[in-house]
Amino acid sequence: MFDTAAQREIGPYAVHELIGWSGMSRVYRATDTSREGVEVAIKVLSDSMLSDVACEQRFIREIEIAGMLEHPHILAALDFGCEQGVLFMVMPLVCGGTLADALHLRGPLSPRQTLVIAEQIGSALDHIHGFQIVHRDIKPANILLYDEKRYMLADFGLVMQVDDLAEGTAGDMMGTLMYMSPEQVRGDALDHRSDLYSLGVVLYECLTGRLPYNPRSPVEIMDYHATTPPIIPGQISKRFPSGLEALLLRDVEKDKALRFQTGREMAEALSGAIERLDYEDANRPLVLQEEIEESKRLTQQGPIRVMVPVVAGAAGRGLVFRPIR
Repeated sequence: MFDTAAQREIGPYAVHELIGWSGMSRVYRATDTSREGVEVAIKVLSDSMLSDVACEQRFIREIEIAGMLEHPHILAALDFGCEQGVLFMVMPLVCGGTLADALHLRGPLSPRQTLVIAEQIGSALDHIHGFQIVHRDIKPANILLYDEKRYMLADFGLVMQVDDLAEGTAGDMMGTLMYMSPEQVRGDALDHRSDLYSLGVVLYECLTGRLPYNPRSPVEIMDYHATTPPIIPGQISKRFPSGLEALLLRDVEKDKALRFQTGREMAEALSGAIERLDYEDANRPLVLQEEIEESKRLTQQGPIRVMVPVVAGAAGRGLVFRPIR
């Protein structure tokens, strides 16, 4: 067990306050005493996961993958180790919050702001996919804001090799249900296009201020991803440009063969659609907050307060739930 009340150091790192957590891990702000007090972030497994062999193996795999990947828009592992039986990973400290925070506080982004995310996170995904691995948990909460113009992809706890996913994932469905691809919720074989679907849902949310479906329960969420067409952006705002609408709908195609096949292709298509907009539309949100609320009312969505699975485990491990705003 790692307890900062009793343990203020882990290796050469002086540990300070808790800055983030999930069902599987906790993240602390720390200082690297070997590098003249450089601030870093340290990730450790949550106490409830310390005796879980599968979670420990996933954490070790996350450390290996994060240490292997070198990309300007991927949160890298700077160091790792085991201190008093506690595995830890050291990462750069990113203080700008997450894309999820930004969307919650500010609402939808402009097309040009969204293009920056598509270019940077799309490039990060192409880099990852070049190693034949799938992230499996692309969502706004895993996209960090390093500053106003730089985003970083984080959290590689669910990554797997494409070869290991070729036989399907039935009974071992992992990820955040609101952003899962149709093949994820069906337990089908996964490849890099699953991540691109999830990024498409993120871009849809950035531009429209809402998700592309109106479910009321976890079962409905799975059904919407798998079979139900997304809400047309033009139904949210009549001013929504048709070129951007077509692009977003291709991003979230049920058939992975019909989606964009790389992050670069997705970003280039978005860039082309934005170039056809006038300056004002390209640099302001396209959907008003009242239009978002009216859209939710018409689709009978309202504020979602259901509990949805963050990680759906297998082999009798049950589901881990968290509330959605």
